[in-house]
Amino acid sequence: MTGPTGSGKTTTLYTTLKALATSEVNVCTVEDPIEMVEASFNQMQVQPGIDLSFADGVKALMRQDPDCPALPPLSRPTAMARAILSAFSA
Repeated sequence: MTGPTGSGKTTTLYTTLKALATSEVNVCTVEDPIEMVEASFNQMQVQPGIDLSFADGVKALMRQDPDCPALPPLSRPTAMARAILSAFSA
């Protein structure tokens, strides 16, 4: 999803994730920062101060057995590799 600032990208994404999240569907996100707090799904914020990187977040997220993992755009090779390996293992 692309668009200029203020075009509704975040609102559209969160609305979609909220619609997917049910008692049967475990929706989990790894974010930096969390842009909207949403009670209907699990959100994790990257915390460099405690060595919680995107790659670590993806690893922790996969332990939650998500039905719908949501990740931000990834630019770091380690985070990309972990996300790809997690997708293949799911």
